[in-house]
Amino acid sequence: MLGAMQIRRHPIKPMTGRSPDEIGRAASPLELLYDLTLVVAFAVAADQLAEQLAQGHLSAILAFTLAIYATCWCWINFTWFSSAYDTDDVLMRLAVIAQMTGVIIIALGLPALFESLEEGSLNERLVVVGYVVMRLALVGLWIRAYINDVKRRPTIRVYICGITLAQIFWILLAFSDLPFHIWIVLIVGIYAFEMLVPYIAETKRGRTPWHPHHIAERYGLLALIALGEGISGLVKTVQELMSLNSDVLQVVVVTATGISLTMGLWWLYFAMPSAQLVASHRNRVFAWAYGHIPLYGSIAAVGAGLHLMAMSMQYETGVEPVEGAIAPHPGSSTLVLCVALAVYYILVFALFHYLDGHVPVASVAEVSIACLVLAALVLLRWRYPNMMQPEPTLLIIAFVTWIPIIHWELAPNGWLGKKSD
Repeated sequence: MLGAMQIRRHPIKPMTGRSPDEIGRAASPLELLYDLTLVVAFAVAADQLAEQLAQGHLSAILAFTLAIYATCWCWINFTWFSSAYDTDDVLMRLAVIAQMTGVIIIALGLPALFESLEEGSLNERLVVVGYVVMRLALVGLWIRAYINDVKRRPTIRVYICGITLAQIFWILLAFSDLPFHIWIVLIVGIYAFEMLVPYIAETKRGRTPWHPHHIAERYGLLALIALGEGISGLVKTVQELMSLNSDVLQVVVVTATGISLTMGLWWLYFAMPSAQLVASHRNRVFAWAYGHIPLYGSIAAVGAGLHLMAMSMQYETGVEPVEGAIAPHPGSSTLVLCVALAVYYILVFALFHYLDGHVPVASVAEVSIACLVLAALVLLRWRYPNMMQPEPTLLIIAFVTWIPIIHWELAPNGWLGKKSD
């Protein structure tokens, strides 16, 4: 007979570092909950990007880039710390709550950031507040690790000093009144400094005990989160089309394209044996880790591009638009979607083959064909919008994603010419 069940407690534990060879290491429920908050930031950034670009405001690209970097960079830093030192105790949970709060603050500040850049000014203070909240919560965790993990103190000291100094720079920048061109130079400089901190700490002072399989799983889970946000955006776009009494064919094509792209992007990413490669090539992991920031951004931008295509479709077919809306150019809406997809294709292949150290001719050919087809579609839609209608354009775009997948699944020697398991 079972004894009395007890509620699990979470007493404070020393942060001495987890084993990088721990068997069965997987993402914790706390990490998964944290990941879900990023859906909000991705959704707001994608919505703002689509709305601003529809009105011809190219400043939205800069605002979108800042939004993706702020959320993804904080997530990356926390993920690597958690992989090495997660204790799942009370203090760890409180730090994660602070991180989640920071994501929400960033999301709340994004509309003001997009609007201010559109007007030629800058209102980034709320975004900076959210970012600094997330980063200082991480500094608190690094201080705990510094106290308990004596042998890795030189590495941890670099993290503490580097992250703290960067936050001072961000606060000074946010509350200073500088010309826009100087602001751009400074923000790039602070970004570069922040990204150098982990590299210097891990390569010059000694590696923290992060778990390669855990890291690969965490990165894959955030890709799923970004793809899930795309599905949410697709539903919103289709509902908008239906509310405007759009043609049934339009609704079907947009829905089919969204589902096809989501499934195709998922298939492409998870065809990569990331866990085995990260474990085998730890010295190359920085490019792989950092390269995921634009990759996640490209996933979010795909949803914005599809939304723009749907908006353009309304005007081209004479559907009465929503009040106050502006017609996006057929070529520009196609450009956004195709560029986002091209960036995704290139990064997925490049990140995998960088770790693998081998670049098959088939991979280069597949990426090249996909990008050439997308470029041709943009050109046709820009020069001859009446000849190249949006429905066949979307169907071709949806099919392009599946070109490498069909090859991989039908190739007699397995994926990319390698023996299948």
